[in-house]
Formats: sequence, structure tokens, C-alpha cells
Amino acid sequence: MPQKSDIGYLDQRYATLDSTQTVFETIQILQPDWTHAEIRRLLNSFLFRKNEEVNSLVKNISGGERARLSLAQIGAKTPKLLILDEITNNLDLEARAHVIDVLSFYPGAMIVISHDQDFLDAIFITCFYRVSNGGIK
Repeated sequence: MPQKSDIGYLDQRYATLDSTQTVFETIQILQPDWTHAEIRRLLNSFLFRKNEEVNSLVKNISGGERARLSLAQIGAKTPKLLILDEITNNLDLEARAHVIDVLSFYPGAMIVISHDQDFLDAIFITCFYRVSNGGIK
């Protein structure tokens, strides 16, 4: 049974983000021992490249940026189990492509809740449970 610290959860409202923090602070809090360059490298890999983006308050970033930042949090402390709840709902095409790219190489187990079959196929989900009419198939 995994410990709570071994589980990453990403919901469609990005509840792990604090709207009063900057993008940079969001990662710095998770990895206080990382250098400025290490944090910037991680953020860069999640498409936060410009100083304005890195220094933006979370409350001022778009839904796609919130999704990427939430994934960056997971990238900063990779859990053994990742639970994703309808994360494609707020993504633009660029963010969606990036999320697919990141999740395609995720080393742990995933539980993905999604109505988007193309997304599930793209991240190589092979075992499905369908919930309908109060039952599981």
C-alpha cells in the first residue's frame, strides 16, 4: 500500500496550487534545496521559459499553464502512483500535447479519469474500467 507521500493527485481544478505564490515559488517550496538554476530547468521543461512566466502569480496564469505547473510539481517530486482527474478539460492544444508527452514517459503507475479516448490512447492507457449507470464494467 503506497504512503500518502507516494501518491500524486492532479484534479481539473488544480487544487495543489496556491494562487498567492509565483510559478517559481510553487516549485521552490517543494524542493527548497534546489538551486535557482535547477528550478528554472524544471520549469523550462514544462514550457515556463520567460522571466514573466516564472514570476507570474498562479492566480494570473491560464488553465493550460496551471495544468503544466501542476505537472511540474509532480515532476519535482515524482510519486509512485499518479491519479489524474479530467486534466484535459482546460488544456489548449499546446498544453495538451505537452501533457501527453510528459505522461508518455511517466515511470510510475497511473489512474486516469477521462472522457477523452484520444488522450487515453496517446498516453498508452491499456486497462479500462467504464463507469455508467452506477456500475463499473
